[in-house]
Amino acid sequence: SGFDNVVDISKLASISDLAFSDPDWGENPICDLLNYQAFVLYHFPTLQILDRMRIADDEHSQAQVAFLRKQLYYNMRMKVCTRQALDTYRLCTGWRQDHSTAVRL
Repeated sequence: SGFDNVVDISKLASISDLAFSDPDWGENPICDLLNYQAFVLYHFPTLQILDRMRIADDEHSQAQVAFLRKQLYYNMRMKVCTRQALDTYRLCTGWRQDHSTAVRL
């Protein structure tokens, strides 16, 4: 996905200027992803300019808080979905066993 590519690029040391949205070249599809700016600022702590706009001092800390909150939310959401899927599977498996036993009688 687009975010995976950003993480790969973030491994390059000390990038201070980065443009995914550029009026001369057009927008990169990553710009359409939800929270892309917070994601980029979180992964590029040395970034001073994003999409030709200077980054304010507090924007990195705000992006970090937003990113960590969303990460926590989505991790919890995945656990809930996994638990619900397992519960549904167990329910269906039990129903199938009960149903096949009743058919044999």
